[in-house]
Amino acid sequence: MGDKPRGFGLVLEGKWRDRKVAVKMVKEECMSDEDFKEEAQVMM
Repeated sequence: MGDKPRGFGLVLEGKWRDRKVAVKMVKEECMSDEDFKEEAQVMM
């Protein structure tokens, strides 16, 4: 995974509860508040 720039931001590799996870860092101007909330709901 590593440090991969994407159109919306970055995808980084992280650790959560001893598991590898993808960490998405979204550019504020690339996603509306509603789009962000919808995506966050999918991930929960």
